[in-house]
Amino acid sequence: MRPRLRITLALFLAAILGVASAAAFDQQITSTLSAEGYSVPRADGTWIARRRIVEDLRLGAFNLLPGSADPYYRGPRLSVELALRLDTDFAVGGDESNPAMDSAYVPGLTPVHVDANVANMSAEGLWQGALDVRAGRQIRMGTLGFFAFDGAETVVHLPIGASFATYMGYEVRGGDLLGWSDLELDGTDSGGRHGLTADRFPDREDPSLRLATGAELTLSPVAWLDAAAAVQAVGLNGPIASQEVGGRMSLGGEPILADGRVVWNAMLEVLGEADAELAVTPIDALTVAAEYHLFRPTFEGDSIFNVFDIAPENDAGGRVEVRPVSAVSLAGWGFARMADGSAGIDGRAADALVSGAGGGLGGTYRTLARSLSLRLSGVWEWGEKRLGAEAGAGQAFWNRRLWLNLRLSTWHLDDAFSSRLAGNLAGYVLSGRFTLTEGAVVVGEFEHYVGGGMEQRFTALAILEIEVWR
Repeated sequence: MRPRLRITLALFLAAILGVASAAAFDQQITSTLSAEGYSVPRADGTWIARRRIVEDLRLGAFNLLPGSADPYYRGPRLSVELALRLDTDFAVGGDESNPAMDSAYVPGLTPVHVDANVANMSAEGLWQGALDVRAGRQIRMGTLGFFAFDGAETVVHLPIGASFATYMGYEVRGGDLLGWSDLELDGTDSGGRHGLTADRFPDREDPSLRLATGAELTLSPVAWLDAAAAVQAVGLNGPIASQEVGGRMSLGGEPILADGRVVWNAMLEVLGEADAELAVTPIDALTVAAEYHLFRPTFEGDSIFNVFDIAPENDAGGRVEVRPVSAVSLAGWGFARMADGSAGIDGRAADALVSGAGGGLGGTYRTLARSLSLRLSGVWEWGEKRLGAEAGAGQAFWNRRLWLNLRLSTWHLDDAFSSRLAGNLAGYVLSGRFTLTEGAVVVGEFEHYVGGGMEQRFTALAILEIEVWR
């Protein structure tokens, strides 16, 4: 048995035993069942059909140590969390799961898939409250973004308003045991591979283990300062897959707040991400903000996307929000996209300064039982134009047990790369939410769009969410 398989099964056993033994402690069991039907176009113009039934199950047991559920308890706390997903797709065709069919094969795609988003045990407040430890499968959300791994993380809390986190483990990938690919560098592997050989896309069925490690120092000594610096490397036991260094800082509060974040891609020696915002709220009813956003996409070395030039986002803009009364919010926004040569694209011409722009106006009215919204927007980007309007309305019935919503939209599309994505598009989305009883909710949504150079598109979604215990 592979070492990682033994570790994962041991963690699952520990999680199940922890939940089973938690009858006298705080526990939570939630289940969400959804049925989805939709179709999306491949790059070659054919369609991918999906008919999915998805079951999400989340188990949690908290305050497992004797006496830790007492509100006056000040000692360490022990908890266990487990999140499983059963994902079935009855529309998966034989060509999509057959490696011999290069034009449609999707590595790792099966009609039935089970993954575990979370399976860990955590102890907080150790060493007189100075140490937290978590071990197992986890998703880390920090300065560098989201990262899923099987391993351990420790956080040391210092008395000067600082904390130091270190973690090490194996990156979670789609082909791993109970793994999933949502956080991998590649976006998709499906469709449009005519003429591409198998070495142009990664093997998703049995990926090599990639050891990762990282650290993050957080500093928040006063209420008006929150800063952090982080580093992470993936692939320590083989070819390095990624190396990143980043930092973030938040200064001030109302009426002036400044935020900034940068991530440096050490492998490519390029600034991969950057965000900055300066927001001013002179009065409660008005907010004015200036924003900057940079994102340069990074993919695996054997990604299908490497046969294309992917335009980065390098945007400067701003927004204004007005709240004349508590139920009404009005907003206007706009941005200019500067040309960026990091992906071989410099805008409409080699010497262009601006490669795109966009903006819009919107307003919402919302109360406990009613909502209205209107949005007008337009975007001009490299090779693409979109102009559209959306209007929505929602109404509650039976003491807000039932919510019904309708959204109408119309768009004019102009895509220089595909004639199938051009013309006028119109459609509607009808959705509802009904509370059967406390802890049991049914959600449904139906979409219908016509035009845009393609055939009519229908999408249906139904979700039954049952909270068994909380």
